[in-house]
Amino acid sequence: MYKILKIFEFGFTFELENQNPFFNNQEYDIYVDEKKFLTTNKNVVTIVNLESNKRYSIKLKFINSEINFEITTNKIDYLINIKNYNAN
Repeated sequence: MYKILKIFEFGFTFELENQNPFFNNQEYDIYVDEKKFLTTNKNVVTIVNLESNKRYSIKLKFINSEINFEITTNKIDYLINIKNYNAN
């Protein structure tokens, strides 16, 4: 099982729920919209560089099983281009 810890504008954080405090017994692959994003053995993972206000299909693929879920990133309230204010 998994638990969503935080959803933000450009990503999210999830936790694998198991008996191990920091690391899973085995590595697993994380897919975002069917594209391989990362291979890890960590229980807590943050996925970033996503688009705001978009729905994503997530797959956690283990050796003998997989977990599928969907997540929608938060809508961004405003975006400021600092170059409009003479910033370099």
